[in-house]
This record gives sequence, structure tokens and C-alpha cells, in this order.
Amino acid sequence: MIPEQDLYTQAVSSFQSDDLTKARELFSQLLKIDRKNVDYWLWMSAAVKTTKERIYCLREVLVIDPENEEAAQGLRMLGEKAPELAPKAPSDPPFIPWKTQLELEDENPAGQRALRSRIALYSVLGLAIIALFGFGIYLALKPSQSASISPVKHWTVTPLPTATETLTPTITSTGPALFSIALDATFTPTPVYVATPHNRFEAYSAGMRAYEKGDWVKAADYFKQVLASEPNAADIYYHLGDVYRFQGAFDNALSAYQNAIKIDVNFAPPYLGEAQVYLEGQPVKTDQALTALQKAVSLDPNLSVAYLELANLMLAQNSPDAALGYLSGLDASMPNNAQVELDRAEAYLAKGDGDQALVSIKKANQYDRSLLPVYLTWAKILQLNGDYNTSIEPLLTFLNYSPTNMSSKILLARAYFEGGDSEKALALVNECLQQDNKFIEAYLLRADIYLSENQTDSARSDFNAVLHVDYNNFDANVGLGRVLLAETLAGSAYNQFDYSKKLAKTDSQKAVLLYWQAASLRGLDEASAAIRDFTAAQEYAGGALPQDLKVDAEKQLTELVTATPSPTLTKTPVPSKTPTPTPTPKKSATPKPSSTSTKK
Repeated sequence: MIPEQDLYTQAVSSFQSDDLTKARELFSQLLKIDRKNVDYWLWMSAAVKTTKERIYCLREVLVIDPENEEAAQGLRMLGEKAPELAPKAPSDPPFIPWKTQLELEDENPAGQRALRSRIALYSVLGLAIIALFGFGIYLALKPSQSASISPVKHWTVTPLPTATETLTPTITSTGPALFSIALDATFTPTPVYVATPHNRFEAYSAGMRAYEKGDWVKAADYFKQVLASEPNAADIYYHLGDVYRFQGAFDNALSAYQNAIKIDVNFAPPYLGEAQVYLEGQPVKTDQALTALQKAVSLDPNLSVAYLELANLMLAQNSPDAALGYLSGLDASMPNNAQVELDRAEAYLAKGDGDQALVSIKKANQYDRSLLPVYLTWAKILQLNGDYNTSIEPLLTFLNYSPTNMSSKILLARAYFEGGDSEKALALVNECLQQDNKFIEAYLLRADIYLSENQTDSARSDFNAVLHVDYNNFDANVGLGRVLLAETLAGSAYNQFDYSKKLAKTDSQKAVLLYWQAASLRGLDEASAAIRDFTAAQEYAGGALPQDLKVDAEKQLTELVTATPSPTLTKTPVPSKTPTPTPTPKKSATPKPSSTSTKK
């Protein structure tokens, strides 16, 4: 068995690497070991997918530590009631006649026993008549143990996850701290879906209350009781599937969802649940998830969460246009929704359309200022547009609440580098590599810094370090060509860029490759071919060429078109050590921000 501390280290590492599925699995194991550990619950609140799960985790924190302000702030941000101060000790529970016998057995009427003890004490110490009077009061106040069995008709109300569901905490040595309540957060109301009457009202009602509280064990027990008398209740199997999925029991969840489908093949929600199992489990089964999601929306075109899952699946498969298509269908059902706009911004970012991405990310921030991934995506968009200095502020905001996130650190280092502060950038890069000596983005940026200082051997070493991890890495292969170009080996550089063509997958990568190919052609005095490729790179669909390279391509074209090449022309476009307003081609070939809150 893995020691608890090692398990905790692995769980934190998975969270920091944005592998939330693995993090959830590990923190679930830790909570089985120590359910009273506040830090484990706080980390789990950051790793779970839905608002319902997050609320449950935060409530558990307050049960363990009633004065935990982080959990209280988080609940208030999620639209839940939370104490401003530590709650007082609970009073004697009132008599609630509609509770089931099972619920009454779960309760511990400590207040009543304390009252009986006090009465007994008074009866011994006081006069006999006072004792008798007190005993009479006790009998009058004692609650009945009989549960109501009134066959009241009830309707199932199944909350689906809210669209705005990501609330990333700060990662600190003592656990995550929730985003500041001062940000005036707004949240989308949770939609409802299923409405089905059930004969076993008591067990069903208790199950739904446990479900809403996030008490998955009790919810499962009550739902199984309903199924014992109603084996063909498709919606109960769906609820049970959700309960198992929230617990990480994916095989049981899948079985429950499939039972719901067998009972009612036209019932849409279990297809959504099936897809979520395929995306959250290991290994991820994207093809099966896609089929299930498409079936869900075909049965119910108003199932908004399924469209959101489809959009994120398309983003994960590098199909931003398809993602945008699914997101467009949510404008009516989920208007002014921060998560929709965040996903839309990420789709435009993947397309290299910085202008549209900026419009969407500003809307996301307007709709929900507490949605932390917005700040990270905002910084990526600004850097795509060449606005590195402006990207520093949202990055610092993000890092203030997630200080060990390496992807954001690298983006901040890039901003410092492009702003001329190579020393500060290098310090951040080295810090990341000490944390993870296989962090590809850190090696790529450090290689760019070395190239800017004409340290070609060091740059080559870092590009090769990336290739040892990922032999087909596009940026590293292009980087080796850039090293050769800096060493005035234009012919070898051109061959390296030609080899890299097979690795270019996105429009941005293809545009970048055209730019560097043109730079090598200019080094070979092939002016006409260089003009052709510089022009093609600039005009690539959707403005795919990063802004800094686009500006330099314009400069190169001006020199090539309007003047005859002279000895003053530089065959090798190596950036100077002193930053200039117009970036030179030796800077990063392409800003490669990593994607956020991808939902598998």
C-alpha cells in the first residue's frame, strides 16, 4: 500500500499538472484513509467537476472545522448559505414528522439525552414534587419515533451541473484557499431536468435530500430501496449512476446509466452520464463519449450540459470550429454564461483568432469575475496578440491564487522576456525546471532566451532536451532550424524547416513554418522565394501568424521589395540583446499557451 504522505504528494502533483481526473481519484483514496482531514476536502473541492460536488466538499470542511473561512467564502460564492462566524452548538433537533425511520436512525439526539440527564439530576437534588413536574415536562416534549407513511405524491428534481463550474483554488503548503469573495461573483442558476412520481416517497425523498447534500453513501442506499420496489425506474438508475460517478466508481456508474437506457432508450440524461464516465475514467474513451453525447442531444436538444461537454470534447480534439458550433447553440439556453464564453474564447484562441478570443474572454470576466481560469486564458490571448506587457496583470492575478501553477509561470516568464527582462524570465524558467525537469515549455522558452543572447550551443541543448521527451515536438524541431539560421547555416536551416512540415498541424504552426522558411530563403539570397513565403505567412487564414512574427515579416518584405539587397542586409535574423519595439525573428516561433479547464 502506498504511504499516505506519498499518496498526498502524488495527488497534489496531479492537480498541479492539470490532471484533475487522477487528482480526484487520489484525493478520494486519501479521504477514505482520513475523512476528517480538512486539507484533503479543500483540495477535492478544487478538483471536482460540478458545483454540486464542490458544495458538498466545502460543507464537509465546515462540519470538521466550523470556523474555516475559506470554505465559508467558497459556499457564499456558489450561492449557498454559509456562516459569517463559527456556528454555535446545535440545539435540540425539532420533531419532523415526514422523516423516514432510516433517517431518524441516522440521527443522534444528543440534545434530548442531555435534557434527560439534567432532569434526572434535578429530581435527585430537588423536592419530589419538582422532580415529578420535570418528568411530566419531559414526557410532554419527548418526540414520537413513528415516521409518517403518508402516500404524498412527489416529483423528482434532478439538478444538473451549472455551466460555470470551475473555481480553481490557491495551492499552498496548507491546502487551497478559495477565490476572494470581494470579486462580486455571479453564477448561472442550476437547471432541472427529470420529473417522475415515485410510490416509495419516503426512501426516494430521503435519497434526493442526501443527493443534494452530496452524501453519496446514503443517497445510494435510499435509491436502491426505491429500485427494490420499482425496478423499472429509469430516473433512479440515472441518479444512482451520478452517485457512483461522483464517488469515482466508474464501472458501477456505467452499469447504472446503461440500466436506465435499457429501461427507456429515449431518456436523454443517462447518455450524458455515460459520456461523462468515458471522459473522466481511465483510459479516456473519446469516441464512445462522442457517440453518447450526440445521442443525448438528439433525444433532447435542450440538454445544455451535453452541448457544453461536446464543445470541450471538440477543443480537446483540436477542432475549434466544431466547438464553436456547439457553443452557438447555448446562447439561448445559457445566456450571459461565463463558462460558455470562456470555452468560446479558448476555441478562438485555438484558431489563432486573437480579436474574437479577446471579445469572448472579456464577456466571461464580466459575467463572473471569480472564474479563475478566465485570467489564465486572457493572458494567453494577449500574448497571442503580441501584448505581453498587458498579459502580466492577469497572470499575477492567477498566480496570486495558484502560486505553483507552472504553465502560468512560464507565460509570465515569456511576458518578462518579451518585455526585455531576460534575467527575471530565466529565473522563473529555472524555478519551473527544478520542479519538473521534463517540463517542455520551460526548455522551449529558455532556448529562446539563449538564442536572443546568441548562445546557440545552449539553445541547441535545450531544444534537444525537448526532443528526448517528445521527438515530434514541432517547436523544438523548428527551434533547431532557428539555431542553424543563427549560425549562418541557412541551407541546413532550410532543410530542417522542410523536415518540420510534416509536424505542422494547426494553422498557426503552418504560418510560423512559412515565416522561418522565408527567413532561411532570404539567408540564401533567394529574394523572390522569400517574398512569396513571407507574404503567404502574413496572409494565412484567420491571422494565424503570431503578432511579433507578423510585424517582423512586414519589415522583411519592405526591405526585400523596396530595396536591392545590400551588404547591410542580415542573412540570419538573430534578435539583438537590446529589446526593440519591433520583435526580431529570433524570438519564440509561436506563443504556445497550454489549454485550461479542459474537460475530458
